Order: sequence, then C-alpha cells, then structure tokens
Amino acid sequence: MVKRVDVGSADIGIVDTGVLIVARAQGAKVKVVSMLFDKSPYCMWMWKDSGINSPKDLVGKKIAAPPGDAQRTIFPALAQVNGFDADKVTFVNIAPEAKYIALAAKQVDVVFDYYSGAPFFHKAMGQENVKSMMFADWGVDVYSNALVATEKYIKDNPGLIKRFVRASLRGWEFTLKNPEEAIEIMAKHRPEIDKPVLLANLKLIIDLFRTDRYKQNGVGWVDDKKMAESIKIISQYRDLKIDMKPGDLYTNEFLTKVPLPIAVK
Repeated sequence: MVKRVDVGSADIGIVDTGVLIVARAQGAKVKVVSMLFDKSPYCMWMWKDSGINSPKDLVGKKIAAPPGDAQRTIFPALAQVNGFDADKVTFVNIAPEAKYIALAAKQVDVVFDYYSGAPFFHKAMGQENVKSMMFADWGVDVYSNALVATEKYIKDNPGLIKRFVRASLRGWEFTLKNPEEAIEIMAKHRPEIDKPVLLANLKLIIDLFRTDRYKQNGVGWVDDKKMAESIKIISQYRDLKIDMKPGDLYTNEFLTKVPLPIAVK
C-alpha cells in the first residue's frame, strides 16, 4: 500500500509504520497523518500446553511468519530486550492465510499475528487451547497501522486531508462506543462476514486504543518519543543507514481532538 500511495495510485492509505520507515529510507515521500492503534498489535500465538511462558522459551522453536513480515523484522529487538539469541529459533515461511491451519496442525510452535486475531485462532484450535504474548508487553512497543499520504498530496490538499482524518476519527469514536452496532452496519454492506468472529476481533482491537497517550491527546495522536523509538528499532534490525527524524514521518496538524470514549485499563 505504501508504494501505491507513493506513486499516486491511492491518495490516502493504511500502512504499517515499520513498512513506512523502510519505504522512507528508500526514498518514498509518505508520512503519517493519523495513527490508528496506539499500542502495538504485534503478537505471538501458541498452544497453551506449549511450555512457552516468556520470549526466552522460544529458543529452539519453529516460528511461522511470511517473508518480510514486520514482526519477523523486529524479532531480534524482542530477543535482545529479553536476553536470548534470535538466531536460535527457526523461521518457517508461510502465507498469511495459512497461519491458523499451521498452528492448529502443530506444524510450527508459534505464529506471528495481530493481537486482534484471537477469534480466528480460537475458532481453529478451541479458545481453551490458545495462549498469546504481545511484543508490547515484553519490551517492544513500536507504532503499527496508520493513515498516510504523500507530502505533495498533503501540501496540495490540506483541507481534504483534515476532513478525511476527522471523518475517520469520528467513525472510530462511534465504533469504540458501539462495537455491536458497528458490526451490524458493516454486515449490511458485507453480508458474508462472520459477525460473531468479527465482533470479538473488534473488541480486541479496541484494547489497542486504551492508552494514556490517547486519553490525554485524543485518538490518532502520534507521540514523538515513541516514533523515535520505532525508527531506532526498525532501522537497526533492517540494517538501514538513515538520518531520519521523527517529524519526517508524521504530522499531528490534521487531527481534530476526538476524546477516548472508553476507559483506560
């Protein structure tokens, strides 16, 4: 998606911030105009009886992830923070849609997926059999999904960007307050969806908004310190030689302060 935005085939897109950092290092002139999840959704999934209770227990295990996967890219950071050798795990290349099947069949020990993917693992394996660990809870909380546009499009269309961001955030405000109704609205346009599974998925996504940063600054806010840490981690583990400041990657100027309509845990 970042390439489509950069070449102009899409005006605004949703892009993983880690992918954006790599693209900026390669010359893309794209930046964040609103963050989506304030807490990183990166997560590891395994069987409850796997014996994996901390990241250190991943040593000697098989982890399934697509090539170029953002979580796979920053896995060495997780290893470093938690004191083990990242080279002592085996990565298995896998298509995104095959993750649940591979773990359910015990072809691998661990799968990387978003925290909100829980309902899909529960459906494939039984909720009582599944456990997870979030990167953010083990020392690596980098920015992920965000709304982005090119610097040129931002400069030429500031009013449109502001209206789009405001509409998007108002949509999230409604969704955070009314998840059940939001899924019903979605089902009117996509009747084929599995409503119970997507509702469970959405309620987990809402957890990623429950932060003090969003409570203080409003939904969509980008924190300079956290962006700097994201740049540091991504550039280090993708071996990027860059001189990139946090402000090169984002702007908060188009945000309308949308209050967090849910309690911070």
